Amino acid sequence: MKITSVDGGRVPGTYHPTFLYESLWCVGVALLVIWADRRFKLGHGRAFALYVASYCAGRAWIEYMRVDEAHHILGLRLNVWTALIVLVLAIAYIVVSARLRPGREEIVEPAAAEDDGITGSGDQDADSAGTESADTAAAGAGSGKGPRKSPGKTGKD
Repeated sequence: MKITSVDGGRVPGTYHPTFLYESLWCVGVALLVIWADRRFKLGHGRAFALYVASYCAGRAWIEYMRVDEAHHILGLRLNVWTALIVLVLAIAYIVVSARLRPGREEIVEPAAAEDDGITGSGDQDADSAGTESADTAAAGAGSGKGPRKSPGKTGKD
């Protein structure tokens, strides 16, 4: 993008459209995360870590192109250093997590597993051990183990 006007304190010159680059990078990162999650069955937060690592790689590249004022440390902008540090941390998480907990989680939502009877504490009080009234059991109230109604049903159907 070429800027020739000096109105409003602008400095004439040729500049990169970094906002466009970042937008396109974010679309690419989203497609990468979707593909990688389907291909490699990422779990235990690794899809999010892949997003963070990929975003930070692009952020470092885009920040390196910018010409506006910023703090510099060892010749690089502070924003580049931040992106590189977070990139390394995200990659480290992906590696360590893959070694400690490979694959996906078996149960993503513990509450859903309890409702299906997969897990549970087995603690039922005397009232909910089978002595609920027909109305309470039909509504699924009380112990939470009664039949469920479909969403939008009023019971008068």
